[in-house]
Amino acid sequence: MKCGACGTEIKIYSADEGTSSYEPVNKKLDTNMRRCGIHVPFYCTMCGAIDFPFQAVRDVVFLYPKPAPEKVGEIIVPEGQFVGGSVGEKYREPIAVVLSIGLGSRDRKNISFIPTKGVVEVGDVVYYNKKVPWRMNMKGTDGKEHMIVYCGILDLRGIVNG
Repeated sequence: MKCGACGTEIKIYSADEGTSSYEPVNKKLDTNMRRCGIHVPFYCTMCGAIDFPFQAVRDVVFLYPKPAPEKVGEIIVPEGQFVGGSVGEKYREPIAVVLSIGLGSRDRKNISFIPTKGVVEVGDVVYYNKKVPWRMNMKGTDGKEHMIVYCGILDLRGIVNG
């Protein structure tokens, strides 16, 4: 069955009459978020699946990075403007959750198509190049502004496995 709010495939469980719980078919996101301590603020309020408003094109990947810590030891880290030289950026780990991936792109000679599906999937936790300059702020389902990083598939360094 599909979720009425976001269209994601879901399973419905009924404990008794009148109450039911929804669970996305792809539970990878929930497992990865708990393991790495990243709470993604772009989710469907009905079923809990990722509900990101942009679809990436070509070999672009949208990422939600792990937020910078509020304190390092006894020092309070001021909230920066998410520029490369801000104090908060210095302490940010280069770990992120994949929110959306493009289909892929052609190689330089336009001979063959190189797909991105299968390399990374939505919900994967990845290491990325922290110096990628493309960032934007978006409002999440919690109503707050959150930083999103978007980069090419070649700026990903690896997938966190455990």
